[in-house]
Amino acid sequence: MCEALCLLLLFSYRQSIYTDAQHLMTRCLMDPDILRNLFRSDKVFTKGGTNWSNVADPEIDELLDQGASESDPQKRKEIYAQIQQYMIDRAIILPIYVFPYTVAHSKKVEGLKFDLLGYPLLYDVTIRK
Repeated sequence: MCEALCLLLLFSYRQSIYTDAQHLMTRCLMDPDILRNLFRSDKVFTKGGTNWSNVADPEIDELLDQGASESDPQKRKEIYAQIQQYMIDRAIILPIYVFPYTVAHSKKVEGLKFDLLGYPLLYDVTIRK
């Protein structure tokens, strides 16, 4: 489930759904850097880590480290697009379940935003009279 979420995060990041990287990190409390915990060679599950897919490839380790240390949002986006392509090309994981979550609101509700999972972010919500 966590790996599927990360692929969704990568896809969203790559598709520019979240164009403001600061918003991505502060509002959603998520960043693509979480992928280092899931796919770095030194985090393999068999050694007590969280790399359940047991990917052990210096190429992906280097890309993950570059993504974590890059401060330019556009360059980061390009690096994580490469990571996503790596995962897709090698069929590292197969997300087979997406939690259905439906939200509706009145036209009087303003400022409603959603996090990467589709849960409402109520920080800036106001109700118009």
